[in-house]
Amino acid sequence: MRLPLFTVFLIFIQTFSYSQTHTWKVKEYTVQFEIYNAGVSVDGSLKGLNYNLSFSPNELEYSSLFASVAVSTIDTGIGARDRHLQSSDYFDTQSYPNITLQSTSIAQVNRTQYEGLFKCTIKDITQSIAVPFSFEESGDEAVLESTFSINRLDFGVGTTSLIMDDEVEVSIRLVVEAKP
Repeated sequence: MRLPLFTVFLIFIQTFSYSQTHTWKVKEYTVQFEIYNAGVSVDGSLKGLNYNLSFSPNELEYSSLFASVAVSTIDTGIGARDRHLQSSDYFDTQSYPNITLQSTSIAQVNRTQYEGLFKCTIKDITQSIAVPFSFEESGDEAVLESTFSINRLDFGVGTTSLIMDDEVEVSIRLVVEAKP
């Protein structure tokens, strides 16, 4: 009885050891956003990336993408606005220092286009969002790019406003290389 169970266990372990999923190391990145306020486009960026990217177009069922950015790094080019966005009126960085994305599933749309279902957490509020992205490999490097929108009110960022849009467009670009 122990030998067959042990054999099944070895086959199970061996199956996962043949996975071609790469763990990627980020070489460079940008996380940018844009929102309209009083009819004017306000854009900015976030830094402080923390990530775990395990991805292969051939093995999406084993792929997993996780990323977070530090809200304290928000940069709109105007210091007073950045500090206001970090306050409890908006992101409350003292209580909620990070914005996170964690994939729950990934599907291929065409050769280089994918759509992931992600859990997005902002201010301790988690919502499922669909995130389209492209992933193009060239040797041991790849570029992952995505543009998607979220509703800031779904995450308790600010309040209803007559002059500020609810929708925020987010753009992410990662240049990655396979970890040895």
